[in-house]
Amino acid sequence: MQIGPTSAPAVPPLALLSPTQIAALPAGALAALTARDISALGPAQVAAVAPEAISAIPPRALSALSAPQFAALGTAQIAALRPAQLAALQPTRMAALAPQQAAALSGAQLAALSAQAFANLRPDAVAALTAAQVGALGRTQLGAIQPVALAALPGGQLAGVSPSAFAALSMAQAAILQPQQLDALRPDQVGALNAGQVAALATVSAASLDEAQLAALSPAATAGLAAEDLLAMTPQQRAALSPQQMAALRPRVLAALPPPLLAEFSQAQFTALPRTSLAALTPAQVAGMPAAHWGALAPAQISALGAAQVAALPLAAMQPAQLGAIMPAAMPGLALPALTPPQFAALTPAQLSGLRGVQLAGVSAPALEGLAPAQFAALPRVAVAGIPPDVFAALTPTRLAALTASQAGGLTPAQLAGAAVSGLQPRAIAALSAAQLGAVTGLDTLSPAQFAAIAPRAMGGLAVATTSAWPPARIAALTPGQFAQLPPAS
Repeated sequence: MQIGPTSAPAVPPLALLSPTQIAALPAGALAALTARDISALGPAQVAAVAPEAISAIPPRALSALSAPQFAALGTAQIAALRPAQLAALQPTRMAALAPQQAAALSGAQLAALSAQAFANLRPDAVAALTAAQVGALGRTQLGAIQPVALAALPGGQLAGVSPSAFAALSMAQAAILQPQQLDALRPDQVGALNAGQVAALATVSAASLDEAQLAALSPAATAGLAAEDLLAMTPQQRAALSPQQMAALRPRVLAALPPPLLAEFSQAQFTALPRTSLAALTPAQVAGMPAAHWGALAPAQISALGAAQVAALPLAAMQPAQLGAIMPAAMPGLALPALTPPQFAALTPAQLSGLRGVQLAGVSAPALEGLAPAQFAALPRVAVAGIPPDVFAALTPTRLAALTASQAGGLTPAQLAGAAVSGLQPRAIAALSAAQLGAVTGLDTLSPAQFAAIAPRAMGGLAVATTSAWPPARIAALTPGQFAQLPPAS
C-alpha cells in the first residue's frame, strides 16, 4: 500500500480573515471559538475584535491568549471582558497589562482576578489603578501585589483600601510603604496594622503617622514601634500615645530612649508602664524623669527596680509605701540619709536586712529611733557597726534593747564608749568581746542580770582602775568564771 504525504493541519477560518473583516463580525460569530482558534490569531486581528464580540468568546477559548495578543487589547475590549473570561486567563498574562488597560478594569473584573494574577502586575499597571479600583480589592489580592508594585501606588489610591484588606499586607509590603502613602491613610486603616507590620515600616514612614493615626494603633500593634521610630517623631506625636499603647512598648525600646525624650511623656503615660519596662530603664533615665512621675507609681511598680535604679530615685517625692516596696536585693542602692523618718520607718525588716555596712553612716538618731524593734533587729551586723559613734551615743536604752547578740558583737569600741549600755539585753552583753567591754563607760548602770551576762573572756578587757573601784557587792556578784578572768593588778 502506498502512503501519501502527511497533510498540514488546516488553518482555522478565523485566522484567514483580515483585521477589517474580523472587526465586522457579530458577537454570535465568536461564541463557539476554541482555544485553537484564538491561538491562530495575530495581535492585530485580536485588536480588531469588537468589544461586544470579545465578550462572547468562551472563557476557555480566551485563556489561550498569548502575552502579545493580550497586550494588543484596547481599553474598550478590556472593559468588555466578562469576569469569568478574566478569571480564565493565565495569571502570567497580567504581566502584559498596560497602565491604560489596568485603568479600564471594573471592580467586578478586578475581583475575578486571582492572587497569582495580581502578583504578576507591573508597577506601572498598579500605579494606574484608581482609588475605587483599589478599594475593590480583597485581602488576598492586595496581599499578592509585589512590594515594588505597591510602592508605585499613589497615596490617594491606597486610601480606598478597606481596613480588613489593609491588614493583609505582608511584612515586605509594609516595609516599602512610603510616607506619602501613609499620610493618605485613614486612622481606621492604620488601626488595622499588627505589630509585625508596624515593625516593618521604615523609620521615616512610621514617623510620618500623624497623631490621629498613631492613636488608632492597637496596643498590640504599638509594640512594633522601634526606638528609632519614637526618636524620629515629634513631641506631639509621642504625646498622642495612650497609656495602653505606652504599656505595650517593648522594654528594650524604652531603655534605648535618651533621658530627655523619655521625660517628655506625661504622668499618665509613665504610670502605665509595666514592671518589665520599668526594670529596663537606665539609672540616667530614672534620674531624668520628673519627680512627680515617680511619686505617682504604685508600690508594685517600684518593686521592679534594681539597686542602680533605686540609687537614682528622687527620694523626696517618694511615698513611704513606695519605698517599702523596694526589693531587699535593691536596698544597697537606697540613700538612707536622704529619707525622712516616716520614709525610713516604712522599710520592712526584709528590706533592712539587705543593707550594706556604709548605708547607716548618715542616718540620724531620730530615724533609727523610729524603727520598730523587729526592724532594728533586722539590720545587718555590718550596717549597725557603720552607725557613727555620736549617733549611736544618742540612741536611747529602749532603742538599744532591740540589739541582737550578733549586732552587739559587731559594735566598735568607739560606739560602745558613749552608748547607753543599760538598754542592752543580757544576750547582747554576753556577745561583747574584751576589747568592746573595755570601751564601755557605763558598767555601773548595768543591772545584776546584765552584769552576770558578761562573758568571762571579756573580763580581761577591763582596766584595773575600773575593777578596783567596784564596791564589795559588785565583786561578790561575780561568777567564778568572771572572777577568774579579771585583769591582774600591775
